[in-house]
Amino acid sequence: MWSGYTGAQRYLDILRHLILPALTVSFGSIPLFFTTLRTSLLQIIDEDYIKMAKVQGLSQTHIRFFYYWRNAMIPVFTVLMLDVGQILGGSVVVEAVFSYPGLGRTLYDAVLSRDYPLMQYSFLLIAVMVLLSCLITDLLYPLLDPRVKI
Repeated sequence: MWSGYTGAQRYLDILRHLILPALTVSFGSIPLFFTTLRTSLLQIIDEDYIKMAKVQGLSQTHIRFFYYWRNAMIPVFTVLMLDVGQILGGSVVVEAVFSYPGLGRTLYDAVLSRDYPLMQYSFLLIAVMVLLSCLITDLLYPLLDPRVKI
C-alpha cells in the first residue's frame, strides 16, 4: 500500500488518507461537543466566582483559561469519553467503506464469512475498549474537577 514511500513521505501519505475516514467517524459527534461546550459556558458566565475574579482584577486571559475553560471542559470531557462506543461502532462501517485495515474491517469480514469465534473476540475487544475508556474517564476526572475524589 505504501511501498513507494519512505520516511516522512510515508507518514504524510498515511495522514492524508486518514483525514476523510476520521472526519466521517467524528462528523456526528462534533455538534454534540460544541453544543455541550456552549451550554456549559453559558451556565458558567453568571457564576459568583467569575464575578469575584473580575472584581479582584485578574486579567481576562487568566479568567478565560482558569475559570471559564477549565470548568466548561468537564461536561465536554464526559461526553467525549462516553462517545467512544459510538466512534468504535462507526469505525466498522467507515473501515468497510474506505477499505481501511483495522478492527472494524476485521469484524466486517468475520460477519460476512460467518466466523463466529472471531466475531466474539472482536465484540469482546470493543467492549474492553469501551470499559477502558470509562476507567480512564474515572481516573482523569479528579484532575479536571478537584472536588471529585477517587
